Amino acid sequence: MMYWSMLVVFFMLTAAASGEDYFLKIYYEVDKLLFDSNYKMVFDHPNGISMDASDFQTELPFSFMGLSLPFATISFIGSKGSILSNNGFHLEKFGCGFSDQLDTCTLDSLDITLASKPLPYGISSFILSYENVKAKFLFWEIEGKFSYSYEPTIRFWEVQNSTICGFFNFGEMQNGPNIWISHSNLQFTGAQSPIAAHFWDVLKAHSLTRFNDIAVDIVREPLTSILNDRFIKPWCKAYNKDCS
Repeated sequence: MMYWSMLVVFFMLTAAASGEDYFLKIYYEVDKLLFDSNYKMVFDHPNGISMDASDFQTELPFSFMGLSLPFATISFIGSKGSILSNNGFHLEKFGCGFSDQLDTCTLDSLDITLASKPLPYGISSFILSYENVKAKFLFWEIEGKFSYSYEPTIRFWEVQNSTICGFFNFGEMQNGPNIWISHSNLQFTGAQSPIAAHFWDVLKAHSLTRFNDIAVDIVREPLTSILNDRFIKPWCKAYNKDCS
């Protein structure tokens, strides 16, 4: 009886070790693909990649002495936007799923979280810029340009089998990858007077956190496109085998 118990334990430990080994194998393959993607980005696009960004129109809350004033909002409109990407990505978190026993043919999903990574000779943050922005508060109305720097962290799901391979937009990610923004900063230019410059400073102080939420929706589509070109397509080409 003891012999069989020891044999069962041996097989359980062997299976666990085998599962961990295969998990690490997939992890290193994902990490290598990201390294190759970053390397390719440096040499193919030394000046970065510029993409169009959608216009926006929103009402930003205004507070005085820490109190929100519901009757006083800042109308904020931006047009002629673009996003400059000259960054790489590094792997923050990783998970994978299998439809059956652990082998290449049963790997059916990846759960990946990436963080932005500065590249040599690149910029440390993504840059969202607008040529035309207009802000209106009570009787003040000013126009200018602004740039918004940010560092995104992105979580997405990938699904694969012998017939499909790509993003899995379902549940909490039905609208696309989850995005969190950190180290953000707003810079305004074009103020024509000290009063206008002061207004921009007030707008920045009161509205940066709120604009982070708006920016997530603006940058989601361009970032999804970047991930598709730099990760999903190369991964599907290299690792999604036809096992039929």
